[in-house]
Amino acid sequence: MVPLLERVAEPYGISVVSGGGCDSLTVKHRAGLLLGRRHPVEVLHIGHWDDSGECMYDALSEDIEAFADHYHRDLTFSRLAVTPEQVAQYNLPTAPPKKGKNGKENTRQLRKKMTATVQAEALDPATLAQTLEAAIQSRFDMDVFEQVIAQEAKEREELKAQLTEMTA
Repeated sequence: MVPLLERVAEPYGISVVSGGGCDSLTVKHRAGLLLGRRHPVEVLHIGHWDDSGECMYDALSEDIEAFADHYHRDLTFSRLAVTPEQVAQYNLPTAPPKKGKNGKENTRQLRKKMTATVQAEALDPATLAQTLEAAIQSRFDMDVFEQVIAQEAKEREELKAQLTEMTA
């Protein structure tokens, strides 16, 4: 999924980071310290719709936002996918939650009361790409963005012309 998401996000200057499992407190602390230092940062999260995915999102957002707040950083998290609305809208295939090691529901399952789960990969890649691009564009002033891109292209051409003159 990462290469797909990078292709969508890169033209906007947005990084894609992939994590697995529960990240360490040291990593969360560093993220809270570094992100949102110069300008507000919003993390768009894509993850499984299951008890572990929800728990991971909750832990990441709560911990990193708390560290960021401590350092007076402007950082927020938003769940982009998979959401219950997407499960219904796209009729995504579901599976029952996995049982704990003892064959019973684990504490997270009981707390979340999840009766079905969906892997992030269940979203069609084109739909996921459209969802991410729409989320990015809704957070940008696209007129200003397009003006900046046009100005960069103009300046790039001017620099090329100057270099050509210097080497002629």
